[in-house]
This record gives sequence, C-alpha cells and structure tokens, in this order.
Amino acid sequence: MQLKFLWELFLVPLAEEMAPGVRAALDAFGPDAVGADQQALAGGVMAERLGVPWATSASTSAEFTDVLAGMPRVADWLDGVLRDLRSRIGDPSGTADPRFSLHLVRSSWDRTPDGTGRSAMSAPRSWTVPPDPTSPGTDSTTPIPASS
Repeated sequence: MQLKFLWELFLVPLAEEMAPGVRAALDAFGPDAVGADQQALAGGVMAERLGVPWATSASTSAEFTDVLAGMPRVADWLDGVLRDLRSRIGDPSGTADPRFSLHLVRSSWDRTPDGTGRSAMSAPRSWTVPPDPTSPGTDSTTPIPASS
C-alpha cells in the first residue's frame, strides 16, 4: 500500500506538474544531455521524448537490484504506471524506465553495515556508456564494470 501511495499520490503527480517546466527548459537551453533525479521522473521522460541523452542521479542504490523480482504483479503494475505516465507527458512509443537512464546511472555513497563506505555503483550491474560519435576511435561502447 505504501508503494502505491508513493507512486500514485506523489511521484506521478510530481512528474506531471514538472513536465511543462522541464519541457520549456529543454526547449530554451537545448542541452546535449540532461541530469535527472531518479524520483523526478519528468526529467527522464522529457529527455526521452526529445531524444536527449540523460543521466540518472539516484540518492541510494536500493533499486539497483531487481527489488520487484519476487513480486511480478507489483512489477507489472509499476510498468503500467510508467507506461500511462509516458503516454500523458512523454513519448508514448518510448520504452526507457525514467528511473534508470540507459546512458548513465550515478548514486551517492552508501554505508555498509560495518560502517565502511562503498560506491553504490558496486551493485551487481554493469553500465555501458555509449560512444561519443564526435570523438575519434569510438567504434564500440565502453563497459564500466561494477566496482567492489
């Protein structure tokens, strides 16, 4: 119930309220890339709509693992929420999850139970940075392995 509340009464309305301002800013500035907070969904949705690469800034690595893997009905519900949001403010044919940029996901440092710091990028995922077509010698993507 708390997850439903978070999405339906906070994150989605926030994205819908932010969308016109985000769109206006993107139109006015014409950035090469966008930095978007993981919970400010309008950034990723608008960037995808306009074909601008974006990077996600996550305050925690909590969602870096598939937390809904054991709850397929909840995962399907959330997919529907994102699809509906995209149809209202983004590109209805888009498929990117606005919480996780396909270009870059960055998180601040997390604390381990023993008190030592580790980068949240050490989550068991590997992210790939697409090549910059304007840079010489970039004929393939460069994987960034998860650090330990």
